[in-house]
Amino acid sequence: NMGRLYKRKTPMTIDKEGLAKAAEQVKDGKMSVIGAATNFGLSRTTFQRYISMTLKERLASRYE
Repeated sequence: NMGRLYKRKTPMTIDKEGLAKAAEQVKDGKMSVIGAATNFGLSRTTFQRYISMTLKERLASRYE
């Protein structure tokens, strides 16, 4: 029996500038989360995770 040769996947690159711009649009109420993710070519789940993380950071900093 020959074992399988696994090819390591390279980590996906994320457009940080696009994430920030899309988040700004959502924060200003100009776009929905899904609409902004689609418009800026971002993964919906990644963008939702980013939004929830930034909201948690803002809430945490408010109480310090």
